[in-house]
Amino acid sequence: MDKRIDEINKKRRAIFVRKKEIRNSSPKLREIDRKKVEIRQSYLFDKGIKPTSYNYGYMRNGLQEYLPVSAEAEIVRFFFNSYLQFRSIRKVIKAAEQRGFVTRKGKKWSVKSVYNILVNPTYVGKILWKGQIKQGSYSPLIEQTLFDSVNQLLKNN
Repeated sequence: MDKRIDEINKKRRAIFVRKKEIRNSSPKLREIDRKKVEIRQSYLFDKGIKPTSYNYGYMRNGLQEYLPVSAEAEIVRFFFNSYLQFRSIRKVIKAAEQRGFVTRKGKKWSVKSVYNILVNPTYVGKILWKGQIKQGSYSPLIEQTLFDSVNQLLKNN
């Protein structure tokens, strides 16, 4: 019985690999795949759902919901409030390290990662996609005034 299951699984894998090879060898099929993805992303964006991958502080619950992750949301809020206090991303990172805050992968925060969080409108409940900004259908992690204050300071630095 196990031998038969192994054979079936091998055949399935071979079929999957072959389909992938065919799809990769055909520019027309790749273009069709790209268009399908773009149509799906456009549909999600129109509904106020972030069409691309999730951001730190959020997770996806299926296709439709974009939910806050409380521990990560606390770190995002810490970054924004600390930047107002210190006016330096490096000082924010140092304070985060003292509190034991690390990335999802357990690593130290980089200047670029923290900067990307501070300028990302996702955290005020907005979706940025293909140069367009739209109000999202999910809960913001920070207030618009805090986001604006931090971004004004970042522009001035």
